[in-house]
Amino acid sequence: MSGPRARDVPAREDGLRLVHLHDVPAQAWKNGGGVTRELLRVVAPGAEGATADAAWALRISVADIATDGPFSAFPGIDRHFAVLSGAGVRLHLPGQAPLDCRAGDPPLAFDGADAPGCALLDGATRDLNVMVDRRFGRATLARAHAGAPATAATTATGTATVTATATAGAPASVPAPAQATPRARGAYVGTPARLARAGHPDVALSAGTLAWLDDAREDDGPWTLLAADPDAGEARPLPPGPTATSAIAPWFWITYSASPPPR
Repeated sequence: MSGPRARDVPAREDGLRLVHLHDVPAQAWKNGGGVTRELLRVVAPGAEGATADAAWALRISVADIATDGPFSAFPGIDRHFAVLSGAGVRLHLPGQAPLDCRAGDPPLAFDGADAPGCALLDGATRDLNVMVDRRFGRATLARAHAGAPATAATTATGTATVTATATAGAPASVPAPAQATPRARGAYVGTPARLARAGHPDVALSAGTLAWLDDAREDDGPWTLLAADPDAGEARPLPPGPTATSAIAPWFWITYSASPPPR
């Protein structure tokens, strides 16, 4: 499977690719309502070697939302969404009561075709987005808690917000659909952290870093996120954006399970 497409980041000796938000150029939205920084793109089967705009199977990005407006429609795409900083947003999904999403809330999962209307609660927000083409696989986005180990398999059956069960202003955290053992796994941290992996030295992660392992079969054991080591060295800066509004660390586990391409 392909590694990050936004930047050509080679895998380290321990297999991880570290992609930092500061290194990824911002792409302005067509409607002028915000910008997106793409951290990872897994190209769809059959599109390898094509241009950077080729069809993708998985896309992980961070968006800064500056104004009210609808999300883009992505038919056939499963979307996972979490607020990283700022006051948050109010989403208007078809057939649902308005849903407030704030920093510290569980991630939200919904059909990309729904293209919800989005209203800022109080100023700009920064958000994490995981999108997967359901023809080619499944993905999960789950909140990571300091000191709590997570394996690839347990993360794949973690929690996510399912819109069909949510009530107005109160996202419901329910078990996400189970999926096969993940092919790839990663962690995104919005604040500095240390990634501990069995059999490997701890890895210092600056704020805004995606740590990605292309083949989770090489390391399906427990991963743990810990408080950053103050002596780990100079931290990379985040691009300017909204300030943090939650005491809960914006740390997340991500998994991706590829499925055979459709015939």
